[in-house]
Amino acid sequence: MNLKPGVKLTGLASECVDHDPACATLAAPNEMLYSVPRLQDMMRASTLEELAQDINTTKEVILNVHNVSKLANPEPPVSNMQIWKDFADLLQPFRLVESHVMQDNLLAQMLQSYASTSEVKTICEVGFNGGHSALLLLLSNPSAHVYSFDISRYSYTKPAMQFVSAHFPQRFTFVEGDSAETLPAFRFERADVKCDLAIVDGSHLSPWPKKDILNFWHLASGPESKVVMMDTPCEISWCKGPSSAWKAMKAAGIVKEIENTKLDKAHGFSVGVFQKAPDADILEANAIEWPSVLDTSLPGQTATPTMSQSASIGMNILPNPQNQVSIEGPAISLTGVE
Repeated sequence: MNLKPGVKLTGLASECVDHDPACATLAAPNEMLYSVPRLQDMMRASTLEELAQDINTTKEVILNVHNVSKLANPEPPVSNMQIWKDFADLLQPFRLVESHVMQDNLLAQMLQSYASTSEVKTICEVGFNGGHSALLLLLSNPSAHVYSFDISRYSYTKPAMQFVSAHFPQRFTFVEGDSAETLPAFRFERADVKCDLAIVDGSHLSPWPKKDILNFWHLASGPESKVVMMDTPCEISWCKGPSSAWKAMKAAGIVKEIENTKLDKAHGFSVGVFQKAPDADILEANAIEWPSVLDTSLPGQTATPTMSQSASIGMNILPNPQNQVSIEGPAISLTGVE
């Protein structure tokens, strides 16, 4: 924050050299600079162009996202556009490290199209990052509950999580920690949760993409449940982990691909359905046909974990006064569980 009298800085630190040459000495700016504290009622994104710029997207994406959200929920308590404006205002002081879904119109439309269908009641994602995808999903489907798993390594992740939680306290659950640990723990402790739509966009380094999609396979609601693997097909090294995991799931007959789109050299997405069910609770189980009726003998249909299962992963569920649940264990916590 800049408190120098008479100097008002309104852009990124890396872009404010015309206002204050001292900013040029910042090697790795992490914040936007302001001459005065920002008030909640200050709305810099007063126009569509400014809002798009603040979210690092385009007017086309904002308009398309808004139109789909408005169709899904014609009379929300707070307008969808206002929520996006407040969200942009929240993130404005931060320098976002990774890309997000709102940067590509095709990607945003794809997520909205799958999330907004009437049969989707539960959405699970690995990779909350700055919260753009979670917010998009929640606004696209006013009936869906979104479970988001993220390691929270960036300074803006928790403020974004708190923003989404405040706007959707009954429909959003955030699970903090390494997904290789939190997803298996979640499977056992929340056996009641089954994902109609799963989005894999966490760590791209092997073996995380493979573990994430396998865990989501065990959390799938049935043969119509869909899975989205981000950043495949594409070409750079960033894409190798997701691409390898996706190919392995298709080769095993677990996932049937229904769509794949290359956006550019560094980004793409693939969509499929979990056409086979796991035959056991182990991560790399055998693939079998989905049962035609509810079969409680299948691992995906068990009602609750046994005492030995809970003990084996070292967890205890503890209720707290805020109607939230936390899981004690290796870097795991849940926020907003109903």
